[in-house]
Amino acid sequence: MTHYLDAECLAILEAIPPFPFSQIVRPKMTEANQEKKKFLATGQPPHFSYPRAECFDVVGYLLALDKAKKQLQAIQIHPIIKDWYFEKISELQLRAKLIACIQKKDDDHVTALSIKLYGEPLCSLHALSKEFTQSRATSKRAHIHRKKVDASALKHLIEKRLADHHLTDWTVALTNGLTLKLKHGKSKTKPRILIPKKILVSHKRAQRLLVHEIDIHAKRTENGRKSAIALFGRGLPHYLKTEEGLAVYAQHQAFPHSKNRIPGFFDAWAVCLARSEDFQQTFETLKKAKQKMFEDHHLKDSEKRAEDAAWRICLRTYRGISHPNKKGLAFVQGHIYRDGYLEIAKAVQKEGPEILEKLMVGNVGLGNLEDISHMGLACQAQAYSIAKTPLRRAKRSS
Repeated sequence: MTHYLDAECLAILEAIPPFPFSQIVRPKMTEANQEKKKFLATGQPPHFSYPRAECFDVVGYLLALDKAKKQLQAIQIHPIIKDWYFEKISELQLRAKLIACIQKKDDDHVTALSIKLYGEPLCSLHALSKEFTQSRATSKRAHIHRKKVDASALKHLIEKRLADHHLTDWTVALTNGLTLKLKHGKSKTKPRILIPKKILVSHKRAQRLLVHEIDIHAKRTENGRKSAIALFGRGLPHYLKTEEGLAVYAQHQAFPHSKNRIPGFFDAWAVCLARSEDFQQTFETLKKAKQKMFEDHHLKDSEKRAEDAAWRICLRTYRGISHPNKKGLAFVQGHIYRDGYLEIAKAVQKEGPEILEKLMVGNVGLGNLEDISHMGLACQAQAYSIAKTPLRRAKRSS
């Protein structure tokens, strides 16, 4: 079993009550589906409710964080490690305050706190709009994947990929959830990958998921769990942009034939649209763009496909927002995939590809590398690599 330099600090952090932030900020889906029908029929801005946020004990959670900070203060440990834990708690405090704003339906402050958490987008609305127009001129007709990969087949592929990377402690399970999730687990529990039972993706999408989720997310988590710093397995404060940017960079490098547009483009564009326009304008812009793409590729039911795609993007862009009826409101997390990619690409250009291996030490950010180097911690276990062999097509379960 790994001996952690920060074992005492980790015990304090793990004693804090669970806080499934990404689930809490999601709207009630049955109501969201009803709001979609109403919006498409009348154009009336939707209203979203957040029952998990409404019943979350923000005051009790903030008190638990204050207690943890006092306990951490008494621990004798390397000052850089202690700073990481204090910053981690500050990040959790910021998230809890955002939930309090959701409870109050204070959409302006939900927007402001999401910007504190994830930062402003790197690219302007004008630049992204121009990029979409230019990308259409060079795009190729999409290949329609008639043979899909279902949950059972994807589970088999993920288990095989985990085995290829010798990630033997990981478990994979089918769930009733809506999205594929990677759970880091606590120090004494195994990390898990949860696959929605109703998932159905193209073969190409399955390939990208393996690179994104296993080659990067799972490997970084495993390396962190095996390192001398337990927090590398859980995630340093504000590591998420680097985490997602590295995963997008890896999948972009693995599939050079699909480099027409950086993955995460539409979520970043939607954030910039929402910061400048209201819900209806944002939706209509995304719908028109998606419809043009589908028509370029001669896909059937292009308008219906575009409506569904634009609505899904808007649901992500307006998480935590109760009344998206005016300009400027947004939950801005969506831009970190693309912006994280741009930061990784810039770092590789400046520092060389060696920086990718340095980032594989665990769930750390680009901004942490100097401190990690100062402490003399090097990347342990598996290094940065992307599968070179083509993925075999999985059989669908009967």
